[in-house]
Amino acid sequence: MPSASNTDEPGRASRWRRFAPAVLIAAALAAVYLTGVHRYVSLQALSEHYLETKAWVADHPVLSGACFVIFYSLAVTISVPGALWFTIAGGLLFGWWLGGIYSWIGATTGATLIFLAARTALRDALRAKAGSRLDQFKTGFEKDAFSYLVMLRIIPLPFFVINVAP
Repeated sequence: MPSASNTDEPGRASRWRRFAPAVLIAAALAAVYLTGVHRYVSLQALSEHYLETKAWVADHPVLSGACFVIFYSLAVTISVPGALWFTIAGGLLFGWWLGGIYSWIGATTGATLIFLAARTALRDALRAKAGSRLDQFKTGFEKDAFSYLVMLRIIPLPFFVINVAP
């Protein structure tokens, strides 16, 4: 006869896997603020470190591009305010064309990760919180998903909300 702890284990493991992405994102966001790293995502920090960073990018073009995309993705995933500064930095450091591509890859990857984390861990809670507004989003997406998403990006809402809403 199986013990109660054996029958409980699959449920606990399943819950852990479900909430692990949200826990990791929350822990990363807390680490960013507790360590003070968030202060480096600003126009002032960019201007103070521009020359050294530009030289490093010139010396290590592939590594710097990969690092930029990874850090941009992480910033968007954990919803650190200041993704705009990453986009500007991308243009300044890599040029408008390559910086735009790197920014697009980083932003898209980060938005996808936060969307998947919210969908996995917070789906039921977010649906309950959104209530009837969720039906409005659903109707808009069913009519014309691309135009609706573009309009949501233009409206001054935090990107976190826009990334989680779909």
